[in-house]
Amino acid sequence: SKINRYYFIYGLICSLFMLAHPAILGNMSILNTYLGYIIRVLSFVLIISLLGYYNYTKIYVKVMIFVCTANLILYVDQLFLFGLSDPIASAFSYATTFDKNVFYENYIFYCKPVLGTWGGNYYETSSIKNPGLFGEGGVYQYFVTVALIINIFFHKRTRLFSFTNMIFIISILSTFSTAGYLNLGLILAFIGVEMSINKKIFRVLTIISPFIVYLIFSTVVYDKLFNEESMAFKISTTRRMLDTEVDLNII
Repeated sequence: SKINRYYFIYGLICSLFMLAHPAILGNMSILNTYLGYIIRVLSFVLIISLLGYYNYTKIYVKVMIFVCTANLILYVDQLFLFGLSDPIASAFSYATTFDKNVFYENYIFYCKPVLGTWGGNYYETSSIKNPGLFGEGGVYQYFVTVALIINIFFHKRTRLFSFTNMIFIISILSTFSTAGYLNLGLILAFIGVEMSINKKIFRVLTIISPFIVYLIFSTVVYDKLFNEESMAFKISTTRRMLDTEVDLNII
């Protein structure tokens, strides 16, 4: 197979930018990190070009449904059951991660936040977010959202309550990621337009409305969007609004 020229150009642009960016900032210390990203981008270009777009998307959806299903089993066990999966992490001393100020136990398909530091003091985390493999729900939802979009809009599996789509939707809801909810809302809106033509929209709204109301008024989401006094609003929402404004100005 030949390397698709569009993916090649995309990978080349990304790689050249990451090589030039440290020089523009005058901070060459970040070049080591960028070299890792360049390898990932070029690996992606090679894999998707050799497999072909359709084969790649089929494999991607299948891999993500397996990852999401395994992850949800561990997440439900930790949140609602008895933590029966704890020995998976405790069996190996290296199955732990310390990233910035949070200490994690890694379950292969689930990264459980255990301890955090604030002002030099340790505290137990009580987060109910599902961070997936990444320690951050906002990162996890990105990969799940892409899989859902591919499955619905490219593979034309638009039956909302199919097993695959519901696993992806539940996974996104469990991340408590504001960006994930906005993405999911747009996806459901597009599906709703199609279903309204087939007179199925009211059935869908009846089923998902209670979940939407609960999530909007949950502490995690409410604090981010509406509680201006909360740290979540100041750190997460305000910062991201400023980031978006800067991005728009750059574009």
